Amino acid sequence: MPVFDLKPLTAETIQELKIGPHQLWEIKIDENIYGPFETQQLRHYSKENKEKLLRALVSPMSVDNWRPFFEVREFIHGSRYSGPYWMLAE
Repeated sequence: MPVFDLKPLTAETIQELKIGPHQLWEIKIDENIYGPFETQQLRHYSKENKEKLLRALVSPMSVDNWRPFFEVREFIHGSRYSGPYWMLAE
């Protein structure tokens, strides 16, 4: 598995950019956890480094909810997912 080489955001950068916890993510590859990363940062990285994220799990920083990276709505690529999204809330 290739090394995950995306640089995480620092606390100073998060504060300067006023990034909320709902926009921050952690990545888990095998037993290693990386992050925090901002949503757009991960979108751009995943377009060029898909193979590094095929086995990765991702979780928002605001909750502990690990899911396969490319099954998370924010990171899905491809024309079959290019339409609008609806989320059901209980």
